[in-house]
Amino acid sequence: WSFESGLRTQWLDNTLRADITGFYIDWQDAQLLQNSPSLPLPYLNNVGGVTSKGAEASAQWLLPWVTGLKLSANGAYALTETSSPFTAADGSEVPSGTPWPFAPLWQTATTADYTTLFGDWALNTSITHIYMGKTIGDLQNKLPVYDYSQWDLLVGVSNTASTWLPSVS
Repeated sequence: WSFESGLRTQWLDNTLRADITGFYIDWQDAQLLQNSPSLPLPYLNNVGGVTSKGAEASAQWLLPWVTGLKLSANGAYALTETSSPFTAADGSEVPSGTPWPFAPLWQTATTADYTTLFGDWALNTSITHIYMGKTIGDLQNKLPVYDYSQWDLLVGVSNTASTWLPSVS
C-alpha cells in the first residue's frame, strides 16, 4: 500500500514553482538479494514487511533579472525500515526497525542552469551538487554505502533552427 499527498504551487508569474509531498508505504513480502552462506550465489528472499515514511520537496526559480538562469533544489527524507523480524541468510535475526538497504535518510540535488542564444545557436551550462546520505547495503548493517557528495558540470551547444543537428554536450 502506498499513500501520498502533496501540494504543487506556482508564484511570481509562474517563475517560481514549489512542491512538497508526504508519503507512507507499507510493503508486504518485500524481496531482498541475500548472499548464501554455503554457495557463492546470491538469491532473492522475502523479508516480511518494510515501511517507508517521509517527504519530498522541490523548488524551481526562473530568475527574472537574469534571462536564461534557472535555479532548482530538490530534497527527500525517507525513513525506510523493516516492519517485522526476519532471519537473514547467515542465520542472524534482523529485528523490526532495521534500516532497509540502499535507502538513505537524506538525498538532495541543487542545480544552477544557464542558457543563452547566439543567433540560431544555444549555449547551455549547468552545475549540479548531489548529496546521497549514508546508509547500509545489507540487513546486518555490516556494509556501509553512499554518504557522498558529487558535483557535475555540463556545457552543451545546439542549433535551434536545425532540429536535425545533434546537440553536443
